[in-house]
Amino acid sequence: MNSNFFENIMKFVKLVDSYGTVKLIKSGIMMVFFAYATYISLNPSAIFDKYIEYTERIHNESFNRRMEISGFVKENLSHMLEESGAMRCFVVELHNGHHNSAGLSFNYGSLTYEVDRDSVESIMEDYADFTLERFPFVLHIWNHSSWHGSMEDMSKIDEKMSMRLMSNGVGYMYATSLYGSNGIIGYVGVTFSPDDKFDLNQVRRISNKYASKISILLNNTTCGTVKK
Repeated sequence: MNSNFFENIMKFVKLVDSYGTVKLIKSGIMMVFFAYATYISLNPSAIFDKYIEYTERIHNESFNRRMEISGFVKENLSHMLEESGAMRCFVVELHNGHHNSAGLSFNYGSLTYEVDRDSVESIMEDYADFTLERFPFVLHIWNHSSWHGSMEDMSKIDEKMSMRLMSNGVGYMYATSLYGSNGIIGYVGVTFSPDDKFDLNQVRRISNKYASKISILLNNTTCGTVKK
């Protein structure tokens, strides 16, 4: 056995002398690559199975995180409602539902979280899934990070949205952007009835405070334990 071992060592030394270490390393890499390419060509389903396994793992992690953070988001909205005296606090999240034949996305918004004052009717189903292109108001917040005003003010930007909100009993709204690692991920806002009295500066301060907290919760790249 020792003689075979030494014979192999001598063969390797001769190869190094003949071709050089760099050429041998390159040849080894090419052989590994060729072997892997051969394996894929003979087992094409292996890559597909790995891809399915990867996408399922990502989906499960995302699902579990959503279940984990939802209670914290609602808790923050409850505090926001109490501190602001609003009739409603809400979160709208942006998402890419579909795309056209050229790959350009159709952009959607969904009212995913809502906390209402007692006796105030929920509007979640009215804004469950809407295309952003239909409402110039959403583009306005995208460009300016936040917006506040009466429904009359909103009608100058987006008459359709102002009419819908008025039908929901809204007289005034303050909304500000939620940010993730890759930019804006949605909006958090408060609405008041036409008869509500409030301090705008206080509403701004409260909205910015909870926008920071909720942004951290909804940012899917956040690692570690979820904090309130």
